[in-house]
Amino acid sequence: MTAPVIVKVEKGSPAEGAGLKAETSCRNCQESVRDTSDLRTRIGLLWVGDVADLTVVRYGKPVVIRARISE
Repeated sequence: MTAPVIVKVEKGSPAEGAGLKAETSCRNCQESVRDTSDLRTRIGLLWVGDVADLTVVRYGKPVVIRARISE
């Protein structure tokens, strides 16, 4: 199982505001994710205003980022 990698983060986007960065892998979104499709589905099932705790890997260490879902 390979963790999904964030390829691009748009300037001014909610993802950038939450602190997500390109070229980081995402291991967890509330629970472990299997692949990119699984991560996309988990985020897609959240409502605007919900909070998602994403565990990403930066410089070889896990970092938890709390992101509020917005439009």
